[in-house]
Amino acid sequence: MENVDDEDDKVSKYQQHESEDCAMENDTRTVYLDQGMGQTRNDMFKNNGIRTSKYTLLSFIPLNLFTQFSKAANCYFLIISYMQTIKSISISNGVPASAYPLAAVVAVAMLKDAFEDYKRNKSDNEENFKATKVYRSRSGKFEDVVWRDLKPGNLVKISEDEAIPADLVLVRSSDPKGTLYIETKNLDGETNLKNKFVHKDINEKFGEDLNAM
Repeated sequence: MENVDDEDDKVSKYQQHESEDCAMENDTRTVYLDQGMGQTRNDMFKNNGIRTSKYTLLSFIPLNLFTQFSKAANCYFLIISYMQTIKSISISNGVPASAYPLAAVVAVAMLKDAFEDYKRNKSDNEENFKATKVYRSRSGKFEDVVWRDLKPGNLVKISEDEAIPADLVLVRSSDPKGTLYIETKNLDGETNLKNKFVHKDINEKFGEDLNAM
């Protein structure tokens, strides 16, 4: 019986490894360099735009009202205001006296949220519309592209002291040894420069001629 159980365990573990391998294969994706049809193939991927704002012009009122009345205090005064409209139990002769201060509190909170979301949206646009250099095979040169429009497969040129617009794979450095230095204080607060290296063969290949890739 022990041998049978051991065999069953081996089979189940083998099947588990097989399913994990299949899942890893399904998770893989192919990214094409920005050449002719390659750009069309990469259109399936999302762009590089960021959005930290919570609302749009159409969604602000319904979503913010939902947020305001998710608070227990606002719900309580809303129920009290409704009950005050019932004359048989109202002490305000059917007038929702609590509705006026409640409306004022909600309106002030909505204005505050709108202002904060406006600042977030403005900050998003400042980041999304920064320009960087992207190689275009059709023109054979680097062209200005806003950060928001970057996609996987783009060849991006980063100059000295320029911010990095996205997660990048290093394929070329102006240093013959393929060395470059980056600062990551925006990510981890560290101001010391970190060394990054490009493989010698890749650095030479991309340095010879971009059109020969």
